[in-house]
Amino acid sequence: MSWTRRIPALLLAMLLLLGVTVSAQANTADDALVAWAKEQAQPLLDDMMALAGDENYLAMVGGMMNTDELLRGWLAQMESIKPVVRVYDMPTVEDILRTQADMAPFSQYRGLGDVAKRRMQMSLPQLLANFVNQSGEAANMIAGTLVTAGQTLPKPDGFQPLLLIYEYKDITVMVSYMEANYGVSAHAGFVPLQIVEVLDGFGV
Repeated sequence: MSWTRRIPALLLAMLLLLGVTVSAQANTADDALVAWAKEQAQPLLDDMMALAGDENYLAMVGGMMNTDELLRGWLAQMESIKPVVRVYDMPTVEDILRTQADMAPFSQYRGLGDVAKRRMQMSLPQLLANFVNQSGEAANMIAGTLVTAGQTLPKPDGFQPLLLIYEYKDITVMVSYMEANYGVSAHAGFVPLQIVEVLDGFGV
């Protein structure tokens, strides 16, 4: 392989090692919105790390199915690994149906009324998390519900719903931004690594 062909590959490897945002996905969010989203995500990540590192909290809620050990492992990754950050436009239910129409719970979507369809669209981040979790271990799903973070934010100019995926070794943190009547609802939680493959498959 010539040096002219090796240099781009080396640069990409260096960017991944440094945890630089990967934006190969077809997202339409502008740089200012992505920068805003990353800035707002940091307090949520900090809150998740504080919860996962609180031994009294883990003793109260994390004893079932060794979820406390899972959370300690995920915390260790957040503390020691610079994540790859992926940016996605928020998929619509129609985006999901293009590839998952035969999979529960989306197989029932066509028969829903208008109100139920609007509710599903508003709940998309949780639906995505549930969809990815359903093929994994029950302990992982339970652990993911114990350590989450959220906040309500003023809506910035040019806002559009989007997802940030912080990819570590064995787990990701999905940070979602959805428009709400009172501004922007931001939520962060642990999601299996398969979320990247699922989102890439939507082509959003």
